[in-house]
Amino acid sequence: MAYSTASLYMLQIIKFYEWAAHERFITFTEDNKPFNYQLVHIANTGMMNHNNPKFVVRSTDLRIRKPIKNENQSLNPLSKEELAQFATCLTKYSDEFIIHQLLQLQAGLRVEEACTFPVASIEKPNL
Repeated sequence: MAYSTASLYMLQIIKFYEWAAHERFITFTEDNKPFNYQLVHIANTGMMNHNNPKFVVRSTDLRIRKPIKNENQSLNPLSKEELAQFATCLTKYSDEFIIHQLLQLQAGLRVEEACTFPVASIEKPNL
């Protein structure tokens, strides 16, 4: 199950318990409460983050933490220098391979996605 799906499911469960408590269908005590609230500090990545580098949100101990991506899953775009070297090397290859590599660069495909892209899908246009 994807992280976002699991997180959404858990949010629905939390909201159900909050609704049930608000409507007084369930009464919680320290012994039978389904979760604890927490204050979580989040880094502000917006335009005005210099004014407020972090903000606090209310969460629960049931929150599903976002998994850390490993090196193969993360996006690592090439620098301008790396792109220039890559373009120089590309001139030695076939038109199909060049189109394949340009598709990979322009579409932001990961290595696994690019390697499994069927070369039969590439057609040279008629001039």
